[in-house]
Amino acid sequence: MKQPGSRIGRLFLQLGPGLIWAMMAIGQTHIILATYSGTNFVFSLLWVILLAHVLSYPVFEYGPRYAVATGESLVDAYLRVRRGRTILLAYFGIVLATLPFLGSASLLSVSASVLYAGMPQVSFNWWCGIIAFFTVVLVFAGRYKGLELTCLVMSAFLLLGTAAAFCYQLPRPADVVSGALIPAIPAGSLVTLVALMRMPTDAPASILHSLWALKKRDAWIEEGGLQAGLKKSLLDLRIGFTLSFLIAIFFVSVGAMVLHPRGLDLEGLNLAMKLSQIYTETVGPWTFPLFIAVAFFTLWGSYYASTDGAPRLAEKLLNGAMGKKDSPELGRFRIIYTIVIVVGGLLLATTVQRPVFLVILAISTGLISYPLIYVLNIWAVTRLVDEEFRPSRLNLIIAYTGVAYSLVGVAMLLLVRVFKVWG
Repeated sequence: MKQPGSRIGRLFLQLGPGLIWAMMAIGQTHIILATYSGTNFVFSLLWVILLAHVLSYPVFEYGPRYAVATGESLVDAYLRVRRGRTILLAYFGIVLATLPFLGSASLLSVSASVLYAGMPQVSFNWWCGIIAFFTVVLVFAGRYKGLELTCLVMSAFLLLGTAAAFCYQLPRPADVVSGALIPAIPAGSLVTLVALMRMPTDAPASILHSLWALKKRDAWIEEGGLQAGLKKSLLDLRIGFTLSFLIAIFFVSVGAMVLHPRGLDLEGLNLAMKLSQIYTETVGPWTFPLFIAVAFFTLWGSYYASTDGAPRLAEKLLNGAMGKKDSPELGRFRIIYTIVIVVGGLLLATTVQRPVFLVILAISTGLISYPLIYVLNIWAVTRLVDEEFRPSRLNLIIAYTGVAYSLVGVAMLLLVRVFKVWG
């Protein structure tokens, strides 16, 4: 009979892609956006976070589901599309030529703001340059396994620290429940609401997740075959998804209970100093250096994952479109594309020097990728996999509702951010 400890040990060994996914989500939308929402609008927009997590779940689940069932990534599935393939590739080309720069700039900016808060002797721009340089070095060195461990440890520390601050300043349960279940749109909140609709992270993360899942596929199916492997992959994602939702609630709460009463504005390069008050004024001043370390590695984990993932995705799409086989070696295209988005993001971050503005802009703009990727993912798991690996009817109902939700999100993005009809 196997001991429970051994089962727990095997569970941790099976985790990985879901934690990387969670880090991508937590680093951008949670620490910054969820706290910003709580600081400015208390619990009024919590319902958007709940709705976004529920309706976006299938689009992310279909990444590992397809990878385990077929041994291919979602990119391979997309390349099987016959009608409108040129338009599809052009769409992805436009997305990959724009969104990664905003994502890189926003994640680099918030990561640098944390180190700037801890060591202001070094300028913000220099921190941006240092982080960008070492991230490129690590990406080219392929330190995926090291990042897995970092994600696990830092996610745990972040959850524990935020939970401690949450428990110290507990909100009234009625406020949390009403904020989550009763839709409200406070004055001046539309820009934030649109950004929250894109939670927990960008739709292209489902594609990256399928690529990461392929690396774990052999380990997942080693014991029990494909069905057992599918269950392990979905458990991995659900743990990451649950972690994402819990931390979102915690950050909204500490923003509402700790920062809102003080009337703090999270804009500016001293963003991290203001965020640190969540911990220093609840748990104790001794937490400041710990906050700097944990917050940096959490935010930097998102930056690393984005810097590593976007070029991999672009390279795979290019190879597929040209009929080339993927190579495990670091190709010239990926090297150039990585350097371009890192340098572009670095220039944008150091020029704008407004971390929160860049985060909200990058997050809300990411809505444009949701509808098509959602539809493609549904098509992949309902047409290209065996019936035994397809999602349930309820899962698909949520997925189709999610497509409609994403279209509403794009419409609101255009009305609020582009045409400025509302707001």
